[in-house]
Amino acid sequence: MERIVLVDENDNVIGAKPRDERTTDDIARVAALWLTNTKGGILLAQRSFTKNRNPGVWTAAAAGTVVDGEDYETNMIREVKEELGLDLKVSDLVFGPKHRVKAGVSNHFLQYYLCTHDVNPEDLVLQREEIEQVAWFTPRQLKEEIQTHPENFSHSASQWGELLTTSK
Repeated sequence: MERIVLVDENDNVIGAKPRDERTTDDIARVAALWLTNTKGGILLAQRSFTKNRNPGVWTAAAAGTVVDGEDYETNMIREVKEELGLDLKVSDLVFGPKHRVKAGVSNHFLQYYLCTHDVNPEDLVLQREEIEQVAWFTPRQLKEEIQTHPENFSHSASQWGELLTTSK
């Protein structure tokens, strides 16, 4: 049974518990990848329509909850491989911003990683249980889409402004 890492209000590890026993009072850790290409595009993933939470919304290229025995970095490398089929190394990742997310049933620290990697979406091996599709967006397209249709994006999209300026 997969056990997720639990942290305190300062993001210090305090234990782990099975994912299905987690409550909204438990604070978890989540890592997410902000993947850009050399042309300034931003790769986003649309969550599978079969997901229990936020089905079909656009979010970071890859993301996942940190499990027992992992830290943010090792989780990110594992999630990128599982969800996109990309073999990245920790040295490929640049620390991005970290935010506390507490909205609805979400209660976690979200550590973003940045990486520039030119890849054709058709060459990716998507984990269909997690990802419906991926697509490249220009920063302008992304800003316009979030303003016009915020319901199509994860609730952390409101924090992407910092990443948009970082990715230029």
